[in-house]
Amino acid sequence: MRRLDLQSSIRVVVVMVWWVWLAGACSAAEAPGVAELGVGARMPAIGLSGERAALVWVFAAEECLGCELGDRARVVRGLQRRLGGRIEIVVVGVGEGREGEEGLVTGFLASQRISARVETRTPEQYTRDFGSSPLSVLYVVNRKAVVEAMVAADSVETWRSPGGGRDLLGLLEEVANEGVASTGEGSGLQ
Repeated sequence: MRRLDLQSSIRVVVVMVWWVWLAGACSAAEAPGVAELGVGARMPAIGLSGERAALVWVFAAEECLGCELGDRARVVRGLQRRLGGRIEIVVVGVGEGREGEEGLVTGFLASQRISARVETRTPEQYTRDFGSSPLSVLYVVNRKAVVEAMVAADSVETWRSPGGGRDLLGLLEEVANEGVASTGEGSGLQ
């Protein structure tokens, strides 16, 4: 009897994973108007000031409830401390559109001493605006709202530009000081 329960459970999990994968693949790949946001693309609809470069941090709002964002928050806080007013920090919390989600994100940021403008998106809005990029991700955006780099949030401490060049602080300093990286619209860094 126990073996049958285990086999049934495994079958159910496999079917659920397949459905989640299928739904994700279809929603991003076949939805009209959905474009992948990558290096060289314009940052969509988050109202950047255009006065300075930006670091856009996108994560699931529910991550504020646990310890999952602590290391990333420490890195973002350090970048903000080192670069001061030369960069704009924008946080996009992806949630279910429930009342209080923005407060959850702003409360978390306050507890981490990070000053940022906060926006929220439902998963559908996130997919429409950002494509199917996995959460959590940081975007380095120049003054013209062009994405200079995408950094998976779990690698913010070790990320280097292709060829082992600049670290995240170095890239942000360059973009903040020049507005647009020396190679022009979209530096090609990933």
